[in-house]
Amino acid sequence: MHYAAKLLVRGASLRSETVLSQPKLKVGLMLRLYLVLSWAIWPLALWHLGKRLALGKENQRSLKEKRAIITTKRPDGPLIWLHAVGLGEVLALRALILALAHARPRAHFLVTSSAQSSAAVFVNNCPPNCLHQFLPLDLGPFPERFLAHWRPDLAIMAEQEVWPRFQVEIARRNIPLAWVNARISPKSARVKGRFRRFFLNIYRYFDYISVQNKHTASVLKDLGLRDGVGLAPSFKLAAPPLHYDTGLATQFGALLSGRAVICAASTHAEDEQIILPALKKLFKTNSETLVVVTPRDAARGGAVAQMAQSLGLICAQRSLGGKITPQTQIYIADTYGELGLWYHLSARVIMGGSFCAVQGHNPYEALAAGNAVLHGPFVENFQDDYTILDQVGAAQMVTTGDELLFQLQNAPFDKMADVGIKLLAQHSESFTQLAQDLLALNPKRLG
Repeated sequence: MHYAAKLLVRGASLRSETVLSQPKLKVGLMLRLYLVLSWAIWPLALWHLGKRLALGKENQRSLKEKRAIITTKRPDGPLIWLHAVGLGEVLALRALILALAHARPRAHFLVTSSAQSSAAVFVNNCPPNCLHQFLPLDLGPFPERFLAHWRPDLAIMAEQEVWPRFQVEIARRNIPLAWVNARISPKSARVKGRFRRFFLNIYRYFDYISVQNKHTASVLKDLGLRDGVGLAPSFKLAAPPLHYDTGLATQFGALLSGRAVICAASTHAEDEQIILPALKKLFKTNSETLVVVTPRDAARGGAVAQMAQSLGLICAQRSLGGKITPQTQIYIADTYGELGLWYHLSARVIMGGSFCAVQGHNPYEALAAGNAVLHGPFVENFQDDYTILDQVGAAQMVTTGDELLFQLQNAPFDKMADVGIKLLAQHSESFTQLAQDLLALNPKRLG
């Protein structure tokens, strides 16, 4: 029998032993069509991966792992699989992994992601007993091949991601499946509303759902998930500080002695067009200040240097071996995996992605390192978070370059940093209960 036909036959009789006591799950018409198409188009997806490899957007490791070619042996004992797509989402999983590991020290953890940058950074921030690989394509034979190799005892998906083929295969194998830190943006909610039956069918495959805001809970209720959706704080609230090389911290600390350090973090071109001119004015009255700019895309280091030099600023570029001298005003840290170092060395952070359509980046990693945070007005990705941080005084919104300059000169940064640290400490205990709830999904293997 053709693979797609087999899949439909199997899918029609799937059962999921959920904690929500859902009825027997059915593969609806739209999900059936997705499953058929997922088999039909996977050769085209392989061609696309090859094209990305040629463009430098994939490497040999990611190419193999996205095709579920796995060379790493599965560790003995209980294995918990967690998935998130991007760098920020993957790093946020660390708090949950640590809580699960504390409750079950014998457990091993497999973390999957999709973005190239997430792999390099996560290796340096990886908790004990933890492996990383790229998630295979949700197409063709890849989900089955992945699950047959790793045989997870619990599967956890985070934030915005759902993978229908994986979810069907997970249910077929009676693996408990959780969706945690779930977040649905207003734009995504409108799409899901138009395809309500499809998404309701998919979401019913989850045995446990925990959302990070009331909007997401409301969207799921409107789709038809009336019961069993829990509300929990964002994972990013309890994530530990990013790792940094202590040797480099000592080396750069000596170079920066006596200088006020500001980190412009995860910036994009639109951010820099506002931030850099404001900094030029700042240097006129604060000549000892050094600003470390960490572009979100490290390949943009040259473009940042060009923009800074066009404003008459003295800069050095890390990827080119540039050195920090007493005259250096802008240090462009265009490398991956070192953001924890710059957060450690700074006291103030200007958060990138918040002056443009990117709609903000995670502020909690900066707060965890003892920084006060300034941000722009566009923070839809973290709207609830920034609202709370602004209200309690751990962060401050600015809308123009002049406002940014004023806050850099006048904001009570020490007080803001103290408020941020206390706020994070209040939420760390919430993960103990979440970990227990997740482990209870498979008491035989994880009890």
